[in-house]
Parts: sequence; structure tokens; C-alpha cells
Amino acid sequence: MGGYIGRGQPVAAGGNSVETADIVDDAVTNAKIATNAVTGDSIASNAVGNSELSDNAVDTAELAADAVEGSKIADNAVESEHIAAGAVDDAHIVALAASKLSGTIADARFPSTLPAASAANLTAIPAANITGTLPAISGANLTGLVATLAALTDATVSSSAPTTTSNPSAVGHLWVNTTTGFVYVCKDATTNANDWRSIGGATTSSVEHLVVAGGGSGGFDTSGNCGGGGAGGYRTNSAFSVGDGVAYTVTVGGGGTAPTSAETVGVDGADSVFSSITSDGGGGGGAYSNQNGRAGGSGGGGGQTNSSGGAGTANQGNAGSGISGISAGGGGGAGAAGSAATQSSNRAGGDGGVGLASSITGTSVYRAGGGGGSSHSTATGTNGAGGNGGGGTGHQGNADTHATAGTVNTGGGGGGGGENEPAASGGSGVVIIAYSTDYTAATIGGSPTYSYSNGVTRSGYHLYIFTAGTGTITF
Repeated sequence: MGGYIGRGQPVAAGGNSVETADIVDDAVTNAKIATNAVTGDSIASNAVGNSELSDNAVDTAELAADAVEGSKIADNAVESEHIAAGAVDDAHIVALAASKLSGTIADARFPSTLPAASAANLTAIPAANITGTLPAISGANLTGLVATLAALTDATVSSSAPTTTSNPSAVGHLWVNTTTGFVYVCKDATTNANDWRSIGGATTSSVEHLVVAGGGSGGFDTSGNCGGGGAGGYRTNSAFSVGDGVAYTVTVGGGGTAPTSAETVGVDGADSVFSSITSDGGGGGGAYSNQNGRAGGSGGGGGQTNSSGGAGTANQGNAGSGISGISAGGGGGAGAAGSAATQSSNRAGGDGGVGLASSITGTSVYRAGGGGGSSHSTATGTNGAGGNGGGGTGHQGNADTHATAGTVNTGGGGGGGGENEPAASGGSGVVIIAYSTDYTAATIGGSPTYSYSNGVTRSGYHLYIFTAGTGTITF
């Protein structure tokens, strides 16, 4: 039996003869369609658009698993308001760019224990973002640390001070003397010539000194013989008290200049000074005829024919030798008086007196020897030898051998001239100061000529050797 649907046209019984044109708008409602009567196979592709669907008409129950793919969703079609809380789990979050993360993450979002993270990924973190107290760090993870100064490779802890042969591995090595409490640093690590400097800041209260004045020159005459010059005064002390920050005067005396005029007595040497210590210059040698040697640190020898030697200064030197004969006497030295002339008629010149030895520089050295007297020109006459310690030899008339000068910076007396042969000058003096390198180095003022050694020339000692001029030294 046929029927009518909406538009009043007859519909044949059976078959699929009802078309869209035969159905008026809204003629078929949901109530006319049985549940599941219309399946996906019954709907042509793109036949149902968004406009055909009422709000909430299609719920999740109507969608098969994975039925809606990304290609079915237009860009920006799904916004946050369309996503229920907890609807998106970790499995559905992939390749999330850092640029998608902004704002502040609440503490509650972090687990109580963070997973292990590579420090290589922690870069450019502003200091302002690091606050609070760091957790305790196990010392087991800190390697290469030492517990004592002695365990360091560039430090030494010892009961003694370093020496020039301590030979550390490099400049800058630190050395602690546990006996004195002084600390040193190596300034020069040259093998067996180390230079260590005290950095403890302590200043010395006493020093060693050696103060030697200039030696006197020998006398001169055109016809007779003349005496040798006396050595410069010699004074030494192994524990001379000094004050902190006090500038002490240092002066080195020059040797006496040899005279050139007939019958002229030699010229005295100049004084040397350190602080309150003054050593007197050596006395000049006597001249022909009958002119006595001059007094000084050590006295000059007497001249031909009858004369006396000059007196020496107590605790500085000795007298020169007198003469009664046809040669001349030797000048006095720090260690002994000058010798008298010898041979028949005393025709051989007298020897200069011996000086004294000091090891203030670390090596034993004689200084302040007297000058030798000149001899007569007869065949057997011999000149006087200079005293050990820089004394010059006298003129020898029969060999036309000239007198020699006292040695520079020893304070030795000059040899006597005569019979128209020149006399010789005295040697210049010297001032030497030494004290332990446990204390800070001194400061030199003015313009003296000097050398300095920090424990090299004499191990363990600051050593100042002044050889000319005037200046100051401050400890």
C-alpha cells in the first residue's frame, strides 16, 4: 500500500523511492528515528555539517575510539574551556616547546624529590633566583683538599730557617720556621743560590758591623827614604744595638793621597763611620830627613835617618815603626805594629804590620794591613813588604821598583817612596753590616756605593757592603 510523506506525493510501497526532495523541512524529527537507526554508513561524506548539529547533540558516547583525529579538528577549534580538568594526561603531551611555558609554577606542582638533572642543563641562572640555605654537602665528594699547610706542595713547615741551598720547586714557595715563628717566601729559586725574604714584618734589634777607615799614604822625598802609611782604624762588633725605624749614618773613608813634593810626610786616610762608631784614618808615613810617621787608626812608619813611628788608636790599630838608619820603617796594621828596618845600617825597609781577619761576609778576609817602608839603593837593600790585609810594598831603590798602593776597600797603608821614586796612596776603607734574614731588609738612603746580598753571600744573613760615599741605613 502506498502513502504520503510531507509534500503529498504518493510513495510506492517497498524500495528506496523517498528522496530528499520528497521531505519537507523538519518533517523528520529525532522522535521519528529509532535509536541507532542511522549509522555512519547511511550518511554521505560531509552530508552533516556543524549547522546540522545542535549544541551537545554529539557526546563522547556517540564517538568511537580514535574516531576524531587531528585532521578532523580545525586550527584553534578546541580551546581550554573545551578541555575538562585532567582530561589530557602525560601520554598525550609530546614535544612541548619551552616557549609554550610561561608564568609561575606553584610549589604543589613539584614532587617532594626532584628527579636527577644534568648540571649541563643549568645555565644562565641569575643569582637573584638562588635563595635560601643549601643542603649539606658530603665531604666525600670533595677531592684534592689537604688538612694542613705542610701538606701543600708549595709550602714547607720546618724548625729552621731556609738557606740558599733549600732549593724549592719554584719562586713563591712559602716557608714557616716553627722555632722563631718567622715566615719566608722564595724570591729567587736559582739552584744553591736561593733568595728568601722574610714576610713576618719583624725588625732586628742588633747587627754585626765591621768599620774600617782609609789607610794613610807613604811619605815621599827626592833623595832619602820614607816610611809606609798606617792602616785605617779597624772596629767590629757582633751585637750592636739598633732601633726600629732609625736612620743611621754610614760613611766610607778614602785612602790618603800620595804626596809628590820633596821631604813630605804621607797623607792620612779618612775616617769611616757607622752610627756612633768612628774608625780613624791611618797615619801618613814619615819622610826624609828625620820626619816621624803620623798617628792614626794605625800609625805611619818613620822616615830616614832618625825618626819615630806614628801612634795607633786604642782598639783600632797599632803604631808604625821608628828608624835609625838609611831606610824607613813600616806602617802599623790592625793586628800588629810596623816592623823596623833591618840589615847593616838598617838599609832594608821595615814591613807593614799585619791586619785582622773577619768572616762577617761568610768568608775569612784580612783587612787593614800596614804599608812597607822604602829601602836604600845599595845592592843589599830590600823594600818593606805590605802587611797582610791590603798593605802596599815600599819602594826598592836598587831595583827601581815603585811603591804600591794599599788595596781598595781594605784600609791598607800605602808603601813609602824615596830617592826620587813616588810614594803610594792608602787603600779606601769599607763598612759592612750583617744580620739575620729572619728580619726584614733594611732601607738605604742617600747615594752611597754599596752591594746587598740576602742570604746568598752569607747564608741566612742580610749583608750590606758599603764601599764609597755617605748615606744612611734604616732597620
